[in-house]
Amino acid sequence: MLTLVGLCGAMSTSQAARALFPSEDRARRRLRRLFDAGFINVAVTGANSPNLVSLTKRGLRLAESTRPDLEGRLRLAGPIQMSTLTHRLMVVDARLYAAALGEKRGSPLVRWANAGGALAAEIGLADWHIEPDGLAEFATPEGAVFVAVEADCGTEPVKSVIGDKLARYLGAAEHGVIDALWFVVLSEARRTTITESLASHGLEEFGRVFLVDEVNARPVREPTEVGGAAGGRARGPNTPATAIARNRERRGFPKTRLAADRRVDRRGSARTGRG
Repeated sequence: MLTLVGLCGAMSTSQAARALFPSEDRARRRLRRLFDAGFINVAVTGANSPNLVSLTKRGLRLAESTRPDLEGRLRLAGPIQMSTLTHRLMVVDARLYAAALGEKRGSPLVRWANAGGALAAEIGLADWHIEPDGLAEFATPEGAVFVAVEADCGTEPVKSVIGDKLARYLGAAEHGVIDALWFVVLSEARRTTITESLASHGLEEFGRVFLVDEVNARPVREPTEVGGAAGGRARGPNTPATAIARNRERRGFPKTRLAADRRVDRRGSARTGRG
């Protein structure tokens, strides 16, 4: 429990229950014991908002001593702003979904980086001036799979801001920097709008758009069962999506290029995916 909270920074009781416990009541009892022992903080965010749990310094020290392999990846929560609480929890929801999906498939989530993390620079995504809200690395028999995640609260204009992001994601996709793009949204209307934008940018074979309720459902379901096809755009031989589909193998993770291809780093040397 302490390790999971430290990896996420802060999470709600319901998220902790979804990840580790058979019921929310069971999760509350365990969290109460950790709180009484001084290992976690509980932040009351409002009558209509979930309570958040995060590590104390004592809890962080214990988690780090128990999992020295995660040194540098466990952290305290930092300031919690109500204006960004929904977005913050959506990112955690996406992380928990990725972990559950990887466990279901036998392709574990081995790393997750939030915006500003080093993983984006490591794989070359930062060269495209892209900073996803989350970046997941899965270990598969064919190599590492990298999935960028955008938690969308519906505040960014689709034609300008989202469209600009998608243009850069298209370049990263065509160069094999990442293998898939997931959007997590709050409403069906927003899903429709972003789905259309993905199609207009030739990314219907690359992107998935999930409702937050879909990523939170357990048992976890496949992206093909919940996200639906992003498309609508005709698939001609010269569209970007068709070129991506034609040139890259897509086994295991739907709408992805598994890293059987060699990745080339910014120094020009080839490297294979980890895992």
